[in-house]
Amino acid sequence: MKNFVKTSDRIRIGLFLAGMVIGSQAGAQHWTADNGWAFRNFDTAEFSWELYRDTFIGIPPTRDPAASGFDVLFYDYVYKSELGANGNCYGMSLTALLILEKGGHLGFCAPCAQYSGDLSATAAGPTDPRLYRAINQMHGHQVNLPSLKQYLEIIALAKNRDGLFAFEQAQYYALRDDPVLVSITKSLSPIDGGHTMAVISALDFGVNDKRIYLYDPNRSWYDPASQSWYTGGSNYIRIKSDRSWEFVMAGGTTWSGNPSSGGNIIITPISLAGPRARTPSSMGLNALTFINEFFIYGSGSDLEQVTNSQGKRLFKPGTKEIDTDPATGLLNIVPFYPSDQGAPYDFSIYYQLDNPGGELDVQVRNRGGYRLDIAGMLSHLRLEAIGGEGSDIFRIRDMGTASPSLILFNNAGAQSYNATFTQIVRPGQEARVFKMTGLQSEAGLPVQMQIVQNQSALELFSEKAHLAYNLEIERRLVGGVIDTVRLPAVQLDPGNIQVIRPPDWKILKLDPNLFLKLNPRPIAFPTPPIGDLLLSVPDDGQPDQAGQVR
Repeated sequence: MKNFVKTSDRIRIGLFLAGMVIGSQAGAQHWTADNGWAFRNFDTAEFSWELYRDTFIGIPPTRDPAASGFDVLFYDYVYKSELGANGNCYGMSLTALLILEKGGHLGFCAPCAQYSGDLSATAAGPTDPRLYRAINQMHGHQVNLPSLKQYLEIIALAKNRDGLFAFEQAQYYALRDDPVLVSITKSLSPIDGGHTMAVISALDFGVNDKRIYLYDPNRSWYDPASQSWYTGGSNYIRIKSDRSWEFVMAGGTTWSGNPSSGGNIIITPISLAGPRARTPSSMGLNALTFINEFFIYGSGSDLEQVTNSQGKRLFKPGTKEIDTDPATGLLNIVPFYPSDQGAPYDFSIYYQLDNPGGELDVQVRNRGGYRLDIAGMLSHLRLEAIGGEGSDIFRIRDMGTASPSLILFNNAGAQSYNATFTQIVRPGQEARVFKMTGLQSEAGLPVQMQIVQNQSALELFSEKAHLAYNLEIERRLVGGVIDTVRLPAVQLDPGNIQVIRPPDWKILKLDPNLFLKLNPRPIAFPTPPIGDLLLSVPDDGQPDQAGQVR
């Protein structure tokens, strides 16, 4: 998929694009007058499950966790009420380019400007409800698998903030008659928001002045306040000789970046973004690439670091910059930047691609509590921290598989945890759920939980901590049939292994044999990493050393 521009092509591309100046920027009829929309970017409070099904391939007919917990998780967290809540810039830009390229798309024909809408309120959108829905549908394509994988490849090349690389990519795809989108972000953090626009042309005005001209959904040609922005030739992202980029947003703030700091700038061709494709959450068991999704939800909470058992890490120490060095970087985890400017977000999302099994140490910034979800092909873990402040650390192994495990250290002093393991035992048919609420343990005394015995049991163990929690066990079937057993005030003494296994999963009931206390056996609890993993970025922007595990 790595269709990146070759140096030998640059002269030929420059000559090709030089002829576009008159048609794109200085002609009697500006590109945006016909090809942009006669309304501004608009908000959509909620996307339906039916729209989700129409947007992607392989989505179950109903929102049913037993059919696809992966999809339900993404729909509930992001797609339903977050993806379009602060704009549909990606959908407006992509739909406009597809109509221009094909002459029409989803029943709507060129020119785009023929379709009426309301310029006075950003929440209004197009007058035609069918067009409103079509733009919503294309807005969801920002998370299709081909676009996401290309983004991961660009990050692996350390080109995600490189303005010159984006400029060359825009030229390259123009030569291939493949229109492109440009997506920019305010910063490196996914919780700070992003914006997407349609590229008109990429023109070279000298070593220190390269420009990506564009149509901005936040600025309609038919809005008098915005038309002069186009006629005056201000509708561009500027790239300087140091490979930095900058763009003045419609609200007047400037977003910028360079290879070592600031926000991202990514070019995506409509050949990747346009076709209906799968999401990472609906890959299915026959997928060639196994994928996990990390969702972190909580006011100000975010992922601070991830390292594997070989010491490779997601971020460079003390920063939010992806470590792209093959010797030290993970290179298989990519953040998702929602393209709707709705910052600051209460959630952040990371996708883990390409054989995501094995062991990972995860560090999360806890500001009074957070919720973490890790969803994979065969399992879904939800961890909720109640209270606490600081850098929390936990260890996961084989997430998304039939035998995931979790080790809690409670470094941030959470008052309690809720932990839920959902295991897909028959994909699309049946799931088993182990849920522990009010789980209390002393800070720094490790607690291990692991799915065992072919997804039929959960083991709990702590060498030194006394555990207390409430338990729920569920059997979920597609169609909403749920059998549940609830046991309050379960206790576990230090050094004992507790095996939770219903005698018969087909008939859940209270039974004294539900718990089996086995003789103590040695389980290794290596201490959490104390190097790069514990270096975080507090509010003052300076690295600090998190508390050590006792």
